[in-house]
Amino acid sequence: MNLPFFSKNNKIGIDIGSYSIKVIQSVLNSSNAYKIKSAGYKISPILLNNNILDVDDSLLSKAIIDLFKENKIKGNKVFLTLSDPSIYLRHITIPSVPENEIIKAIKWQAEKYIPFPIDEAIVDYQYLDPSSKHQSDNIDIVLVAVRKDIINKYINILKNAHLYPCNINTTPFTIAHGFIKSSNTKKDKMIALVDIGYQSTFVTILKGSSLHFVKNINLGISHLIHEIIRANKLNKNETSSIINEIINLESIQKYKYFPQIEISLNYLIEDINRCFAYCETASLCESIHEIELCGGGALLKNIDSYLKDKLNIPVNISYLFNSDFYNISINNDINNIENAPCFLGAFGATL
Repeated sequence: MNLPFFSKNNKIGIDIGSYSIKVIQSVLNSSNAYKIKSAGYKISPILLNNNILDVDDSLLSKAIIDLFKENKIKGNKVFLTLSDPSIYLRHITIPSVPENEIIKAIKWQAEKYIPFPIDEAIVDYQYLDPSSKHQSDNIDIVLVAVRKDIINKYINILKNAHLYPCNINTTPFTIAHGFIKSSNTKKDKMIALVDIGYQSTFVTILKGSSLHFVKNINLGISHLIHEIIRANKLNKNETSSIINEIINLESIQKYKYFPQIEISLNYLIEDINRCFAYCETASLCESIHEIELCGGGALLKNIDSYLKDKLNIPVNISYLFNSDFYNISINNDINNIENAPCFLGAFGATL
């Protein structure tokens, strides 16, 4: 979903999530390496448990304005990544067609699948393993569809914050782009990027620079919180304090409400396992070598070791500001190091 492009040398990426807002300003220097000049993180003034369309634009716009001021980010042209749970993603196979006819073929296919009228949607696509797209009579792609009113809502929020979106992309692809461009991981490994957000989780599988699978799981941190509130008859107003408790724990397994958290975590693990099994059965990927964990869910203490034990696959947490793993540099005055796993989408949006 491309709008007029902007300078390659100085870009601002923004991720308006359901729980927090992340913004990154990155620069590509003369030696073709990335530097993060600024990074801002702010908990949303509204926890988006409901549809973004029901939200007061001005509250989010003001939070974005404040975030830019607090982190001394200057510029009004931004690259937006969407992690909205309403994003529709589906792997489809279409007959091989000329490049100039592919979007027409995809829209024809999309009418069969997307849960809203095609004339109310913005439809895009991403090739799966593009190296093989000319070796078959069929093309494997990820269909992406978002309702136009959802896109317009985010554009209005940015507009009210005096910002202009140069490009709009979706989180699984910006995360993949950020990881491919900057990580030092071995390129022959099959990597699963698992972004655990507030309302949903994105699973993106890569090998080298090739995308092999993408899936949106409608389960995130909010489901853990709701299960705690429901089981213990707590007040919904305690959501923020519960999240802070969980994030500041020595280990999630030692949390007093861990039995309730474990219920939702096990559902999530089952869905992730199903993604891996489908991907392998459909010959879209090989066995997963590693999981790279990002998003707000990666802030839960010991979540990496917990998932490793359950999935029997090595799990790393994506500390974007760790120069030992990511081939980027950062300004010394960036003070959001503890929230580093949340920034990969915003960073990838700038690339």
